[in-house]
Amino acid sequence: MKGWKTSAAVVILIILAVVTSSTRDAGWWTGLFLVAALAVVVCRAAYDIGYKDGQRDLVDQRPLTDDQRNELMQATLSPKRRYLGWAVTIGGVLIAQSIPFVVRYFVGGVWTFVALVPMLLLMMLVAVVTDRIWKPFHDAKRRVEGDRGAPP
Repeated sequence: MKGWKTSAAVVILIILAVVTSSTRDAGWWTGLFLVAALAVVVCRAAYDIGYKDGQRDLVDQRPLTDDQRNELMQATLSPKRRYLGWAVTIGGVLIAQSIPFVVRYFVGGVWTFVALVPMLLLMMLVAVVTDRIWKPFHDAKRRVEGDRGAPP
């Protein structure tokens, strides 16, 4: 019966959202309750993932050193691929940091949406491309760390 408190909280927040939406002057309470329910679900998932990783780290307390990680990176990724990965990542960070300026510049509703949609799509593309570029290194790192964490 793991997670029953989370389920109960989500159900209560959804019920509150439905009840407030049926009132005459609902205002923003409905959206607030739905966002709170979504936050509960996301936080629970993040806690579960982080908790499992934390437990694994307690078992394997021998992470790779910086030198070992650098050697592994040089062995699995060509210099072009490493520099391209860093360039794409830094470009994505610059795009992400320019979002508040775009919102401030396009104060009107529709134009803000028109400006933000391509930026958010570009950020998603940056995440996918970066993951693909660094994939050989991450796979090799997982293999090495998995071999090191195996019980003797």
